[in-house]
Amino acid sequence: MNVEAFGMSKEEAKKLWKEYVEACKENPQDKFLQDMKKVYNQLSCGRKIVDINTIFQRSGLTFNGEPRLAIALATEKKVRCKYKKDGTVIFLNMDARACNWDESTHKIDVVIENVFPKIPEDKLDKWKRDINLETIVPKIPASLRPKGKLENYYVLWEVEKWKMVPPVDPYLLRRINDNMFVVVAGWNLTELERAVMKGRVW
Repeated sequence: MNVEAFGMSKEEAKKLWKEYVEACKENPQDKFLQDMKKVYNQLSCGRKIVDINTIFQRSGLTFNGEPRLAIALATEKKVRCKYKKDGTVIFLNMDARACNWDESTHKIDVVIENVFPKIPEDKLDKWKRDINLETIVPKIPASLRPKGKLENYYVLWEVEKWKMVPPVDPYLLRRINDNMFVVVAGWNLTELERAVMKGRVW
C-alpha cells in the first residue's frame, strides 16, 4: 500500500514552526494554530504528514462496494467499520467480544465524511441501513513499537478481505487532529506474524 503524504525540507518546516510557536503564544486558545505548530514540528524532524480523508478517497471502494482501507487504535485487537447509508464511514474501537453494533456502546474513533457515495438501495436489505464490517487490527513489530503507551497511535492498512484475515503492509500513525496523522513507520507482516495474529483475535 502506497500512502501519499505531505512533506517539505526540514529547514523550511522549522522556520514555519517557529512562526506558529510565536502565534500560539499570542493566541493560545486557537486550535488551528496549535495544530499547525504540531504539523510543522513533525515536518521539521523529517517526518511525513497524511490526511486520512484524502487517503480513503483515493483508495476508493472494492468491487463489492466496501472501503479498501481500515484504521484503528494500535491497542485494539479488531475493529468494526460501519459504512452508513448516507456515505459516512465510522470506525468503532471496542471490546473484541462485544456482539452488537450499537454506536452508543462503543467509542467512535475515526469518522470519514464526504468521501464515499451513499449506499445504493440494492446493497441494503430490509433489516439493515448500514454495511457492517470487521477485521483484525495488525500488531506492531517489537522493532517499531513506540516507547510508552499506545493510546494516540493508530494502524492504517489495506483490507484484503473484511474477515478475520491479517493484513500484509500496514502503517503506524500518530494522531494530530481528527484527520491529520504523522507517519511513524510502515512494515510488511511476515507469514509467521500473520499466523500468530490469527490465534490472538479473541
